[in-house]
Amino acid sequence: MLVAVHQYRTSMLWHLLRMSRSRPPGLGENDDRRGDLYRASLQQFEELLNAAASIGPAASPLPLYYALNQAGRAILAVRETDDTKVFARNEHHGLTLARESVGDDLLGAAVQPVRADAGHYQKVATVTGSPFLTLKDGVELGALIAALPEAGDEGFDDDTWPTAVRVHPLMRLSPQPNLFGKWDGDSMTSRLLFSQSTMQIGLVTDRIASVETLASFAAEYPALCNRQVTLGMLQPGQPSLLYWQTPAGRALEVRIHVPRSSAILEEDHEALLNDIAPQYRWLGRRWLRPSLEGSQPPPSPLMTWWAVLHALSMLARYHPTAWTAALSIDKSPRAASLERTLALALGTLPHLVFEAVGLASGGPLLLPPGPDAPPLTG
Repeated sequence: MLVAVHQYRTSMLWHLLRMSRSRPPGLGENDDRRGDLYRASLQQFEELLNAAASIGPAASPLPLYYALNQAGRAILAVRETDDTKVFARNEHHGLTLARESVGDDLLGAAVQPVRADAGHYQKVATVTGSPFLTLKDGVELGALIAALPEAGDEGFDDDTWPTAVRVHPLMRLSPQPNLFGKWDGDSMTSRLLFSQSTMQIGLVTDRIASVETLASFAAEYPALCNRQVTLGMLQPGQPSLLYWQTPAGRALEVRIHVPRSSAILEEDHEALLNDIAPQYRWLGRRWLRPSLEGSQPPPSPLMTWWAVLHALSMLARYHPTAWTAALSIDKSPRAASLERTLALALGTLPHLVFEAVGLASGGPLLLPPGPDAPPLTG
């Protein structure tokens, strides 16, 4: 049986979500039709999550996915300006599971877009500013789970796919000077030009063992693949594997080099750090997330969870024998990870929906680490 939802949710977020139903945010505030859709969809979201928490993992993917699907309708009601997209009839999900890809290892099953026109998944992704899956061949379910920050926190026990990696800042942007000289006929004058800046970060990963593996690692992460990235150095010109003990765990020092010709501002540092590894859900928890399609940024955590839960619901519904076999804790090496993924969804979805409907003004809602937060060290 999955752990009850109240043990995984943040009670204040639920309280605020419920309060918002009497006064919907955004486009639902002064539009009765949109407000009614918002209220009804959020009520279904909550009841379906509670239903998922009350049953076992053999069936829980179905109410979990449809809880998020209905939350998507609430998101569209208060954020999408086009009424035809909000109140569409005969709408398709936008995703499917390639049946021929379902084999002995269910994490190898491919999630793919249904067709070129936008389904429910694509519409919610667009209105929330997220990339979405586009490859006709699809993305493996295991890759989607591994790309979730929650999988990084839980130590996803498979190295088949690149995982989300915890990032800890080590040193702020610092200028790297170059000395230039000029002969004026009588004497040499010199000045310093700051042609680039360097920021040091710590990566909580054991996948980097050399300069060569750093290059292959960076190629899998869109925030790094087009930047100049080097290892730390004990001495100038001698890259080394330098490890630091950080609140995020044992972290490998990596340096990000940024060309620049102007003064370094505090905003520059924060903007670069947020671009590379934004904070997610908990204050100070930064994540570097892998690409799922080439070098493109992955879908947001909300839309990655959407694809994961859609795939799990398809497995539970259309492949029940294979699904229940994968959940056999005594026989299946995937069982514990699959159970944990479903349990994590219960606590994660209310937070992400709270942000997506616009209740977190001024950017993502970052909670102080507390009883609901995962451990500090990874």
